[in-house]
Amino acid sequence: RKDFDQALKGFEGKRIEGFIWRQRKRRSNGQNAALWGLAYPILLQGFRDAGHEGVTKEILHEWVKDKFLDPELFEVVSPVTGEIETMRKTTTKLTTTQAMALFDSVQKWGFEFLGVNIPDPDPLWNLND
Repeated sequence: RKDFDQALKGFEGKRIEGFIWRQRKRRSNGQNAALWGLAYPILLQGFRDAGHEGVTKEILHEWVKDKFLDPELFEVVSPVTGEIETMRKTTTKLTTTQAMALFDSVQKWGFEFLGVNIPDPDPLWNLND
């Protein structure tokens, strides 16, 4: 609170605009590892078995984001061009709950449409995360 009050003093007499939001716990490294190291390899094999040889983890990741993440678009100013660009939510900004829901959606979709079984991540795999 002291740092916040001090920062505001620099704007004394000026109009300012700000945003305050509740801080939420971001997805863990373990959750990210489960997606990339467990779910994606199994999905990739399922796609290849279905005849889709050209799918890579990166292509799969973009597809997963398009299919399963809310289409929350936001505008940012490009640091390169200064132009306003539209961006889509990324998995790095997911909360732990959202990351669990994403894994669950990928798991269910893989079973239903590719016939692959993606096991639940081992909760003891990375206790330090």
